[in-house]
Amino acid sequence: MSILDWTDEHSWTDEDSAALDREILATFPNRPPLRPDPKLLQLLTPLRSDMVCVDCGRPMGTGPKKETGIPRHRAGGRCISCYNRHKFGSTPATDLRDTGLALTEQGKSAAEIARILGVTERTVVRWRTSHHHEGAA
Repeated sequence: MSILDWTDEHSWTDEDSAALDREILATFPNRPPLRPDPKLLQLLTPLRSDMVCVDCGRPMGTGPKKETGIPRHRAGGRCISCYNRHKFGSTPATDLRDTGLALTEQGKSAAEIARILGVTERTVVRWRTSHHHEGAA
């Protein structure tokens, strides 16, 4: 099947992608490597500016957070935090802190909370201290 035969009724597959690659290589055997196209980037930027993470719903950007002020898009429609949590099974620090504070309210000691969550006892004490100061402000 040629790329020209592709229609909306046909689902794009890995085989289609491989066939397209073969067709391009046959048509352009000595093609130069791809280079960034500033005009294309300018056209696509508005389309990507409204990306939101499929897990947490936060807006995402394509540049570093320090430049854009928003989390960076990683892959699979996820921000970098949610992508890492999905791939490595980790829990974001804010979730750990909230869980630790909830366990504090249940009367658990800092040592118990540290053992349960896999953090140091010092970290639990810091969570408690920062939470206390947030409530006083």
